[in-house]
Amino acid sequence: KKALAREIREELSIDVDVCDYFMSVEHEYKSFGITMHGYICNIKDKDITLNEHVDYCWLDVDELDKLDWSEADKPIVEELKNMKSTKSRN
Repeated sequence: KKALAREIREELSIDVDVCDYFMSVEHEYKSFGITMHGYICNIKDKDITLNEHVDYCWLDVDELDKLDWSEADKPIVEELKNMKSTKSRN
């Protein structure tokens, strides 16, 4: 959790509270494999400074399909959408 908060601070110049583990994804690309561990985080300030990235945007869960996600990201996006769908039914 400390490493994640540090990386986000270094890359986006924002502070986050890393809260709960969300899920892990393993994906094999043609030239390498990746294991990603997702966490739910709370941000303290939405003012981002891009230090390592070209662009960013804030999206509601309902807007996630607007982006072209990498294959490794897609299971996390789908689970976020499923969570919202389940909450709205309850």
